[in-house]
Amino acid sequence: MILGYGKEKPDFRKPYTDGRIVGSPPTGVPSPTQIAGLSAYYTASSLADNKGDGTNITSWPDVAGQYPLNYVQGTATYYSSNLSQEKRPFVWFLSGNNAAGVFNNPTYVTNARRMSCFLVIDLDSIDRNSYPINIGSFDLALQVMNGIVRWYDGGNTYTTTFKVPTNRRIAILVTCNDQSTKVYVDSVSNVQTLTANGSGRYTGLNLGHTSSPAHGKIYEFGIYRRDLTTNEASQFFEYCRVNYDTGSAAETPLGRVIFEGDSIMEGFGSTRGRNISDRLKVNKNWHCHNFGLYGQFVTDMTSDQSEINTPYANSSNWLFFIGGINDIASGNSAATVHTRINTYLTAAISGGFSKANIVVFTLSSNREQTVRDDVNTLIRANYTSYAGQLVDVAADPFLGVTLAGGFLNSAAYTDLVHPTDLGYAYYAELIRNSITLPF
Repeated sequence: MILGYGKEKPDFRKPYTDGRIVGSPPTGVPSPTQIAGLSAYYTASSLADNKGDGTNITSWPDVAGQYPLNYVQGTATYYSSNLSQEKRPFVWFLSGNNAAGVFNNPTYVTNARRMSCFLVIDLDSIDRNSYPINIGSFDLALQVMNGIVRWYDGGNTYTTTFKVPTNRRIAILVTCNDQSTKVYVDSVSNVQTLTANGSGRYTGLNLGHTSSPAHGKIYEFGIYRRDLTTNEASQFFEYCRVNYDTGSAAETPLGRVIFEGDSIMEGFGSTRGRNISDRLKVNKNWHCHNFGLYGQFVTDMTSDQSEINTPYANSSNWLFFIGGINDIASGNSAATVHTRINTYLTAAISGGFSKANIVVFTLSSNREQTVRDDVNTLIRANYTSYAGQLVDVAADPFLGVTLAGGFLNSAAYTDLVHPTDLGYAYYAELIRNSITLPF
């Protein structure tokens, strides 16, 4: 008789059905607190005012004990303790019309010549100016701008080629000394070395930015007053992999799915990030990038279009576009709004997107109904000149309102414009039923 396990031998790495990892490997995995030099450390699970989902928080304690952060701007950030699909505590940052959430401690001091900072996040929507961690009145900043990781150092910006997907947990680590700065995403094998060599002592620490939102789930972040070795960086990423199931963000995807638009594309009004891009549940071989932003006009999107076209426009990637409601609400004619949509999407094709992979939506809102209906008529008649696919939201019996003076379904919308969680679910289902997607 051979002695052994009566059933399958336990696998310490085997995930739960919700993505959590069972325990840790037998040898243990060092946490950030076990790596020397940690000077400030903030975890969602450490929050003292754990009152459950949707609780607003006004301060964030420092696990290292020295620099508690106070919430100084914004109203939509909250701590969530036990989401059925998440099972991990996080702090949720919501932006809206550049009303960024900011935590701050003005007394933090770091020597920039030798320091490291890290961030474990799941970005739901990336504003074109997103600064998750700022040190010293923004003299040093770990940025995610246009979906790309950047490092800002004393007036100079250093851009990596790391493209951060939305709706996926990732871990970013920056470590620098007086020779160079290394930026890692999800593992030590995904590293880029920058020429930045910051100097001086910087006072103050911010999470978020006074005018540019950090938008999404933040699980933890921290700062070391020293540069980390490759082995220590590897230990950090192993900790993130075991605790947060990170590791896929830096893979080379089959393609990318770009979501551009206004507050509807952003997911305004949705609970805990259940927006369109999240609801579509794009598989891991494709990376999502949601650029939807509250209050955007189509002209705003056009003025910043190079920030999407330059890194993302190619024949493999897809572009989903919702825009025009804000333009209508400001008094523009149907012809003007449709021309703006045409101009934007034609430029997307010129920039490198395949017309076949562009998806445009009709508009459903109770604002300026006659103009809205006229815009939708123009989109239906002309979309094949600038897009390959049409999702006719306005004609949908649950989401739509096709007659001037008609009213939106109260089960689908929180107000005259923005969907409820159920409404966003129907948006995603309508997309899946309307077009064939490779992801």
